[in-house]
Amino acid sequence: MTVTLPDFVIIGAQKAASTLLLRSLRQHPEAWLPAKENPFFRDPVYDPGALDDFAAEFSGHTERRLGFKCPDYLGRPEVPARLHKDLSEPHLIVCLRNPVQRALAAYFWKVRWGLIPVLSAEQGMQHVLDGDYQERDPSVGDILNWGLYHQHLSRYLDYFPRESILVLFDEDLHRDPEAVMRETHGFLGIAPDVIPTDLRVKQNPGIYSLERLRFGQRRSKHMSQWDAARTYHSIPYPKSRLKRAYTDVIAGLDRYVLAPRYSNEKPKLSPDLTNRLWEFYAQDVAALQQLVDRDLSSWSPKPASREP
Repeated sequence: MTVTLPDFVIIGAQKAASTLLLRSLRQHPEAWLPAKENPFFRDPVYDPGALDDFAAEFSGHTERRLGFKCPDYLGRPEVPARLHKDLSEPHLIVCLRNPVQRALAAYFWKVRWGLIPVLSAEQGMQHVLDGDYQERDPSVGDILNWGLYHQHLSRYLDYFPRESILVLFDEDLHRDPEAVMRETHGFLGIAPDVIPTDLRVKQNPGIYSLERLRFGQRRSKHMSQWDAARTYHSIPYPKSRLKRAYTDVIAGLDRYVLAPRYSNEKPKLSPDLTNRLWEFYAQDVAALQQLVDRDLSSWSPKPASREP
């Protein structure tokens, strides 16, 4: 029996428009991807003896390209070797975002799901930089570390040729999504001009209102869970009918009552904190510029120096 395996993977970055990529590719008639993320190749989920179970999701699909998404993969050091071993030569797609902005989005995601306390972005990100939440959330370091793109891509380049990795940028995808999708289709060898009409619809909008986040944690405590070793966090839909009803009510109240009432403006960090975060990323970004042959000075909060 022939096992059908995917031949491309969206590996990240987390909080950098990977959902938009997924939704757009799912509308292409020559590609098939499951709607949900699949963490199979990361710890502690990975089981090399269960590859057939992983492959079952793709069985019966005859589209030209089969793929899946898991934005955790970019930052997980164990994943590149496993993808190379089990999928051989997949095409890899990664979308990168200003790492300071990505870190802020990741911070609010963790607050939303009750992993860290509800504090202002300024206070909370100070705590993240100072390493204050490690005991409460063992994965809190991912907020910062998953933005070290050059470091993570370098691990993939130990196993995959550069031409098999398509590096996209969040700002391009939002400025000219049609052009980015044509580039992506060309990379995958599928018809380039099959472009969805809803590319400019915002995906997974963040919640920044502290009032809504505080209220929403009533829901998250019934959905957010760790594995026994506290190395893997997931958000399964509750099995209990009562808990499902409760979490649905909380979500509905947030959407229809709180959302119209409270501003959801994205907060701005102080210049001092922004510069402190940038210092964490500056060296990695400099190396990334060389790797992708692109000027990334727009990411820096400091104006570029001018020639005299």
